[in-house]
Amino acid sequence: MKIDYIKELFYQGEIKFTGTGHVDMDAFDENMHTEMQTVATFYNEEAEKLCRPVLEAYGAELEKRNKSNPEADRVSIERIVATDNDLKGKKLDISFFWGVGDWEYNGSILDLGMGFDPTDYGWAEDATDINDKPFDWNTQNVYSQIPKEEDFILVFTKILMARHQKKMLMMLSKKCTA
Repeated sequence: MKIDYIKELFYQGEIKFTGTGHVDMDAFDENMHTEMQTVATFYNEEAEKLCRPVLEAYGAELEKRNKSNPEADRVSIERIVATDNDLKGKKLDISFFWGVGDWEYNGSILDLGMGFDPTDYGWAEDATDINDKPFDWNTQNVYSQIPKEEDFILVFTKILMARHQKKMLMMLSKKCTA
């Protein structure tokens, strides 16, 4: 068993407008993100039980402090219990890649609902799945299609790099304003 206490900082996307006066949803989506920092990890239930009141009080204090001196749009401490090979109770399958089913809005690699252009990830416009079938982008069938290994790696690498760059930029901006 493993019990994690995760500090989550949620940053709402900045609302910008297009030249026609409409909300620029692409800019909004790109700026919205959540940062997660592990505050404590326990492998012993008794130790965690002793520390839980302190960590819950710390979470309440973070929320209170964030209201008077905002660090993010929302700050919270989440308690996550995972048993061995539990994966938070979710089956690890292709839905993890596409961000659907059990993985929708929660730890997936992609989120098709936020828009996905395969060419942004270096895929050919006529990319095919592992069975050499064209992706069925316009129906729910796409969620069961498994990308070729090289396409999966292209997407995963680009997303990891983007997340790493975002963290680095935030760290630099904090140092520059300090």
